[in-house]
Amino acid sequence: MGKVFLSHSSKDKEFVKIVADLLGKNKSIYDEYYFEKGEKTLKQIFEALDSTDIFVYFISENSLNADWVKLEINRAKELLDYQKIKRIFPIIIDENITHSDPRIANFLKDGFESYNIQRVISPQIAYRKILQQLSKIELDNDSEFFERKDYFYGRDNEIKRFKSYYDDPTNSFEVKAMIVSGISGIGRKEYIKKSLTETKIIPSYYSPIIISLSKYSNIEDLIIHLSNVGFGSYTISSISDIKTMEEKINILTDLINIIQKYREIVIIEDDECIINASGDISYWFYNALNKSEKGFSIAIVSNINIEKFQQKKYPEIFFENLLELEASDIIGVIRTYSKKVGVDISKEDAIFLLGSLSGYPPQIIFCVDKIEEYGIDYVKNHTYEIASMPERTSAKILDSISEQYESKEFYGLLALIAKIELVPMSLINKIFKSNKIYQNIFIDLKKFSICYFVGATREYIKINSFIQSYISRNKFSIPKDISDILNNEINQFNNTLKSDFDENMVDISEFKFFLKSNLSNGIEAASNFMYSTIIVQTIIELYHNMKYNKVIDITKDIKSNDRYNYFDDSVKNTIQRYYCQSLIKNHDPDFDVEVEYFFDKKLWNDYDFLKGFNFRNRGAYEKARDKFLKVLERIKNHYAAKRELVNAYISLQDYDSALLYAESNYKHNRDNIFSLQTYFECLLEQKKLDERQEKDLSEMKQSLINAQRIKPSSLYYQLMAQYKALKENNYPEAIKILDKGLKIYEKDMYLLRVKFDIYRRKNDISKMESTLKELNTATAELEYKGVFFTRQAILDLMKGKSKDSVRNYLSLNGDYSNEYIENLIKKYSK
Repeated sequence: MGKVFLSHSSKDKEFVKIVADLLGKNKSIYDEYYFEKGEKTLKQIFEALDSTDIFVYFISENSLNADWVKLEINRAKELLDYQKIKRIFPIIIDENITHSDPRIANFLKDGFESYNIQRVISPQIAYRKILQQLSKIELDNDSEFFERKDYFYGRDNEIKRFKSYYDDPTNSFEVKAMIVSGISGIGRKEYIKKSLTETKIIPSYYSPIIISLSKYSNIEDLIIHLSNVGFGSYTISSISDIKTMEEKINILTDLINIIQKYREIVIIEDDECIINASGDISYWFYNALNKSEKGFSIAIVSNINIEKFQQKKYPEIFFENLLELEASDIIGVIRTYSKKVGVDISKEDAIFLLGSLSGYPPQIIFCVDKIEEYGIDYVKNHTYEIASMPERTSAKILDSISEQYESKEFYGLLALIAKIELVPMSLINKIFKSNKIYQNIFIDLKKFSICYFVGATREYIKINSFIQSYISRNKFSIPKDISDILNNEINQFNNTLKSDFDENMVDISEFKFFLKSNLSNGIEAASNFMYSTIIVQTIIELYHNMKYNKVIDITKDIKSNDRYNYFDDSVKNTIQRYYCQSLIKNHDPDFDVEVEYFFDKKLWNDYDFLKGFNFRNRGAYEKARDKFLKVLERIKNHYAAKRELVNAYISLQDYDSALLYAESNYKHNRDNIFSLQTYFECLLEQKKLDERQEKDLSEMKQSLINAQRIKPSSLYYQLMAQYKALKENNYPEAIKILDKGLKIYEKDMYLLRVKFDIYRRKNDISKMESTLKELNTATAELEYKGVFFTRQAILDLMKGKSKDSVRNYLSLNGDYSNEYIENLIKKYSK
């Protein structure tokens, strides 16, 4: 790793010496290590600078007035221009200095990466930030690694709206924040910077600090992240000790005031933390913002569209929903971006391409890049490639990039980034060093905006939230070589906890990952750092990995801890929701007691959903159906209720009722394989499909083929067998597909269920009997064997057994309603 020159005033030695000691003599060029005491000369400084990789400039009142420091920074600039120094990294260590101080050299304010001047209040945090910069320069040899500055053009009307609102003389308030919504890639962050620049809130050279909040983050995370980028001193342990929400809101207010004081801007990438799925703003955020002093400080980007009436409800916040670019702006982007990359595109050709462009900025950039690579004639003859780009699902996008890589490595790297959420450069550099192919994969992912940099100095790598959801839902695994690196990091972390542990020495993102790993694995190390977000995220991950016993154990343990009493109600509700769902999955009778939590709090949607979820898992499908419909009467777009309602209808073999909801779920999220499955099955059960449905079925079939190539699963064999049997009426081929799947996934309950159902359609009693025996074995260890019980009843009816015996059998083996039992008897009895 390279050398670091620590440029500072001798009056700041107390701060800088700690940094130097942490870096060590081999890495740092520091007065006490490098120069004889009292004998520092200009020649020696220049010689030292010649062997420097990173020049760290500690900005303070003292250093701004120090002649030696001025000489050092001027020489460093010369060496940077000649590419002798790889990076200048300025950090402010004086609370009385802002980035706009006129004494700070102008060239330090012009850069996109290195010169985004960072405020740091702790030597330990400064040390971590310097290490991240060292990791960056190790990757500098690959010119493609770093992002080119995001391209922006147009949005004149939207910018004018912000300027008008901000400067409106009739306003009795001052605008403190803005929320910009729209799909990823639409240009939200670029619009924010352009609007703030044109309104003279920030100078053109300034790059706002970017932090990220995930869906199950909370106020504690925002406080910790703002502290981590230099506005406070709160750590995970200190924030965990704060008991009331009022105290936390006051802390957040103080941090916002500090941001305003230093004339900084923080952009928050929000994934349903501050703005929930319904478009409501978190009460704690608005309360903190409302209590803060006058001044603009926060901008939020969100995927959630905010309704216009919210502007009146929250006047201090400006709202903008970015849509696709208009035709004139599309032409403008083609003209200016093509000039930037050195491609000649005539206005006639640009107008021709206009018909294939939707106004989605990445699509326009994609189009020009295609022209740069293949030429204008190729693109004009293949406009369908351009037109289809915005409609690609996550699976299709990843599939198109992954072709040249091993699936295990490609999806393994994505699995890592999705799991950690914010991957620090120091960790990603270790992974790239272990296998060069990971760096090549990342470069391609970045080209398609799947991964990008965030942080005060872009020191973290983040994944697009839609892709993250797709990767997590499909449970792609982290490969062994990366797992070995992670396990080593976790072991080192746990070992440091046994000695004198300093939180500031551990990157906040890695720290949270280590804590979640310990909690998941039942390791008690660092239990005093377990704040609410760590617990919630761990419980959710364990639930989705079907580790229901662990969810139950952790929840019981947390509830017995005094800290639980100080959790925010929203956090308690989430924990209780997953606790109840885990009890349902385990058929634990404690559910009937625990679900009353929601009844007592009058949280009717949660209460009815969980009751319905329990009914469905017990086989009481009509009761489940009624509960889910009750939820949807209140919230028509309650996607979990719609998903479970479809499952209840399918269990009742009411495919006509299921179809409408199944289609809605699939169209809402085409990447969700379970939504695809139910819509696919519902279409196969229809006697006749219209043109649109035929197109959907064909699209889903291709998606299944693509998904199977990426991550094989038994679901592929289930659905392809059903397609052969019901769509093509080729029952022998359907059985062959299932048998092929069963060779790979032995005793798979779902494959055997489909196999039984196909034999049932052919009235093949003998094959039904043999398949049912296999199904009985496959479900032997399940608490509830509804999939077996119902098929045993169907077989008995088709063999001529009495209706009373079947009624008795089902009554003894499930919570089936009389309506369900009678419908089954009516359909299958001889």
